[in-house]
Amino acid sequence: MVNNLRGLRDQIGYRIDELGDYLAATPPVVSELMTISRLSRKEERIKSSWEGFKVQHISGEQSVTRIIDALKDFGTDNPQQLNEESTKFTAKYPGLVVVPDKADKLRKLIEEINNAKNQFARALMSLSTDRHKRFDEVHEQFPGLVTLQATRNILFSDIPLKKVTFGWRYNRNTEKKTKHELIDILTGRKEALFKNLLTRDQTERLSTLDYAIKKLASMHLQGDEGFRLCRVNSFPVPIVHAWFEGDDRDTQSKNNYLSTKASLPLFATGSFPVPQLKLLSDWDQSVEGDKAKSGRQTPLVYTELVPGADLGIFIVRAASHEE
Repeated sequence: MVNNLRGLRDQIGYRIDELGDYLAATPPVVSELMTISRLSRKEERIKSSWEGFKVQHISGEQSVTRIIDALKDFGTDNPQQLNEESTKFTAKYPGLVVVPDKADKLRKLIEEINNAKNQFARALMSLSTDRHKRFDEVHEQFPGLVTLQATRNILFSDIPLKKVTFGWRYNRNTEKKTKHELIDILTGRKEALFKNLLTRDQTERLSTLDYAIKKLASMHLQGDEGFRLCRVNSFPVPIVHAWFEGDDRDTQSKNNYLSTKASLPLFATGSFPVPQLKLLSDWDQSVEGDKAKSGRQTPLVYTELVPGADLGIFIVRAASHEE
């Protein structure tokens, strides 16, 4: 099984090298890569110490080689990097590559890379149905592997691009949950903590989880109240907005507009005129953080289930209830 997994991982790299050979033989008319400064473990834990993200722009011939390297960045085995950098905030590589060729060749190369990634992802998932056990098995074989970086698919458009802009968005994943779903989530967190009892004292955290489970079990929502599971201590992520040819308007209709996370470069075919392009700028937390907060309007009021416990569980109610 180990050799099979390594073979599947190496197959992704082989397919990416084929893409590199193709780009060397068919130079892109647009090749832009943006690298983003990494997040440290300290910044992950203490967000007030985080000043923002610095963005480096790489263009032209140099960017093609760097894009191939970025596509092959599946993590690191460097002990110092593993100790200093956050393992929860994955590396992001926004970019754009436009090749002056028929769509079929580039589409096939991208599909082969994505198929190899999907095969590797399925093989990793088959290791165990228990996600904690699966995590241990995966990282015993690949200590520095960041699974999401290795398995995220590459986007390809065979429709000519008219305009592409890059920006930032706060990744505030908020999900509606039932009381029983939240109890199951907290129970899973307790089980994960028990695995660490031999290496650190988790008594206080376990007590908090027990209290939260009991509180949830006895709660009865009133009127239009509901439960939400929210990501706590999130950071902004790069996004791409792309408008396609075929419509003279800059409208955001279903058929001519795409907006998604820009974790990897977007690939497309076309020649001239090249698409209008706005690159990603730095994120200065002291400025942009306040803008994001002030611009965020919601008709709901969020109240933590256990104030100050950072469980990410909230009771929501209409703002009119607070008036």
